[in-house]
Amino acid sequence: MSNEIALKKQYYIHGVLPILMASVLWALAYFARKIILHDITPLTLTFLTALITAIFLTLVLRPNPKKLWIIFKAQKLKFIALSLSGVVLGTTCMYIALDNMDLGLATVLEKLQPIFTLFLAAYFLREKLPRKILPYCILAIISSVFIFNGANTLETEITAQSFIGITAVLATAFFWATSGVLGRSLVLGGAPSRDVALLRFLLGSIFLLPLFLLQAPLDQSLVFSPLTWSVVIASAVFATGCGYLLYYKGLRFVDAPTSSFLELLTPVISVILGLIFLHETLSGIQVFFIGLLLFSIYKITTAKK
Repeated sequence: MSNEIALKKQYYIHGVLPILMASVLWALAYFARKIILHDITPLTLTFLTALITAIFLTLVLRPNPKKLWIIFKAQKLKFIALSLSGVVLGTTCMYIALDNMDLGLATVLEKLQPIFTLFLAAYFLREKLPRKILPYCILAIISSVFIFNGANTLETEITAQSFIGITAVLATAFFWATSGVLGRSLVLGGAPSRDVALLRFLLGSIFLLPLFLLQAPLDQSLVFSPLTWSVVIASAVFATGCGYLLYYKGLRFVDAPTSSFLELLTPVISVILGLIFLHETLSGIQVFFIGLLLFSIYKITTAKK
């Protein structure tokens, strides 16, 4: 009995708790980053986040440069595609979405990612696609339409800003799903997950550097308020850096479906923060379909062990 209690304690303290903490950090980071997007471009925010995260992970993980180069060289095309989809395109699109739509809606609709992941994994990794998830995929897509348009689904005029927001968040879900499949492929190929995470951000910052330098002179690109700099650094270190470390630590004790369910805490907290601090509003029908969407995503992610 004492052994069983010890195992349960280990499961909750070392498995569930770290993933919940990561989910909370990600929600807080989305909230803080949305606030500063009036002072910083999405591309600059992505570049600085990737660079600071890469430096932080390097200091914490202390990788062997020679070994890291060998790992990269063995599957360099996949690592390049991982950084492009996961950081350069995916993260930048998420910040564009946050800049053009409500925090709650952006984080909720981003959770469509598992749908893209399952279909991409079935096509590229030849993983079996459970037929029972198809109704939930359809339900999730229908729910996302009602969430976006609210009560007047067929009558609301879509503005240019809202169109940019919804396009960006759907692109985010697709690109992050692509990076997830690539990351899984790399890990299955023998690359340590910690090195995959580090190379993802390191390469991402390298690819973003010329784009960052081209958008404006350096003495103008890095002129922000103290609040913006604080959010950029803190969110990169605590939300992205520590968040990833906590998440991977939790995955050692918690299976993937359970972790996906725990991750749904991120959009829930984001919705609450948006309602309280950003004066965002939700109609009754949006609340209903948000619940339906999160339920559908839960069923999709738990359909396959």
